[in-house]
Amino acid sequence: SHPSRTNLIALRSIMSGRKMIVGGNWKCNLTTAGAAALVEQLNAMEVGNCEVYVAPVAIHIPMVLSTLKTEVASVACQNCNFTGTGAYTGEISAEHLVDMSIPWVILGHSERRQCFKEDDEFLAKKLAYALSKGLKVVFCIGELKEQREDGTTMEVCKKQLVQVATHTLTHSHDSEHASFF
Repeated sequence: SHPSRTNLIALRSIMSGRKMIVGGNWKCNLTTAGAAALVEQLNAMEVGNCEVYVAPVAIHIPMVLSTLKTEVASVACQNCNFTGTGAYTGEISAEHLVDMSIPWVILGHSERRQCFKEDDEFLAKKLAYALSKGLKVVFCIGELKEQREDGTTMEVCKKQLVQVATHTLTHSHDSEHASFF
């Protein structure tokens, strides 16, 4: 099905004046050589009126920060914890990201929800904390394959948004950064 002319006009008016955001999550892929090669390709890109971020594997972040042209893209972290620095083995704090001038973090990704059992309340704590530190957050919502197949996608996504908004406002360290509606 093709979008109607009215929908295209509405979309154009919504997008006018706004910069498109395009992100690439490298997940747990690429060797150091592969990441360097991808940065080289990215540095040759023309991004136009887009804000671009890339989210490399955490161990590659210093290399990407030192070689990626800042006019091409920003660096994002694929995750951060729900509290500050401390005895949290293997975690990355929002303070670490701010200290390294990393403006973006991805939270709520399906793998974090499924493999690490991060629920909406826990993700809301992470979201509120990241926002309170001034980070730009890509907050992921979505359904499982089974939910998509049984037609409950919109209900699942709405529930995730409502729950995280409610919990984030409850746990917010800075209500100015936690507005949703």
